[in-house]
Amino acid sequence: MANYIRAQQSTNNLPYLNKDWLFVDPLVILNTSFFKENIRKSLSKENQLIIDLPTYVDVSGSYPRFNLNSSVYNIVRNELNILPTTKTNLSFADITDMRANELLLKSRDYQNIYVFFSGGIDSTTILSAILKNWDSKDLERVVIVLNDNSINEYPFFYETYIKDKLLTVSTDTFYTGSTLLNENNMYVTGDCGSPIMHPDNIYDYEAIYPDTYLKSWKSNKDNIIGYLASVDAFELIQQSLPEHLDTVFDFFWWYNFNQGYDIDLYYLISLYGTLDPNVDTKQFLFNNQYIWFNNLNYQNWSMYSPSDMKIGKLSEVKLPMKQYILSFTEDMDYYNNKPIEFSVSKNKKLLKRIPVGIDSEYNIYYRDILDK
Repeated sequence: MANYIRAQQSTNNLPYLNKDWLFVDPLVILNTSFFKENIRKSLSKENQLIIDLPTYVDVSGSYPRFNLNSSVYNIVRNELNILPTTKTNLSFADITDMRANELLLKSRDYQNIYVFFSGGIDSTTILSAILKNWDSKDLERVVIVLNDNSINEYPFFYETYIKDKLLTVSTDTFYTGSTLLNENNMYVTGDCGSPIMHPDNIYDYEAIYPDTYLKSWKSNKDNIIGYLASVDAFELIQQSLPEHLDTVFDFFWWYNFNQGYDIDLYYLISLYGTLDPNVDTKQFLFNNQYIWFNNLNYQNWSMYSPSDMKIGKLSEVKLPMKQYILSFTEDMDYYNNKPIEFSVSKNKKLLKRIPVGIDSEYNIYYRDILDK
């Protein structure tokens, strides 16, 4: 059964330190605590840095998935936690076509396939792949989850491929809980697309230190420390950096890939929507949720692809995604001019809760938006 638990407040220490977690965000817990200053005083300097590290690089996420022992909380893995294994010869386009066909086979056991579409680069890549690889009969079961923000972000795609051609439902009904997630359907999201592609702070860094993001991070160490405003934060990221990653882009991408990834695995049930109370949470996560970019082939491609395969000019962040979309739509304007946008933030007024974590028994913890 789906179980949503409002995370308890504590006065002097972080709560739930003795619990096993599939995901937990101590920075959210700390920032939504009524006794934040008391709790912060109880933390060692090392743990304060670990918890605060996301604020230095403007990334959501709270622990390094490649080294779970360094987390403040006890994190355990499940089958959703996919790590790269080896270099792949598959191109990004090859993997994306494969994912479309994998989804098609899996989806035939379900009533409808809900595809969350924001108009952003990640979700447009997904929908382009589905439209490219599925026939018209299969597309009859596809329901596009969107709202006015989605349409405004990419009006050409909506008018050309969605309007009067595919079923649609408002994103708002999921955010508000009037439409519940159930076991009869599949739900496709573009989560994990950003962590495999780019650091969230690339525009901010480049504005301060222009034309350096594809240069050696070792030669730009002082710039990176200046941007982070912390030698300790730099050293904490650098000490886990794989040797083959050599650019400034790589340096910041690695943080996002390492620490900003796992939170995306649970956004569907903790942020975008609410499970029907009768749904088995674990079964839903493995059977009904389809996180398009959470895939071993994408992991391997991302881990071992050089920076210039992920970004060209600064306007070409998420370069292979843009190339894939362009091959389908032939829309040069979107390719040349579409920036990264954080689509969820456009729907903030609809959000009622902040995800805190998912424990090893698949209970979903949250804090109310007003708990801050």
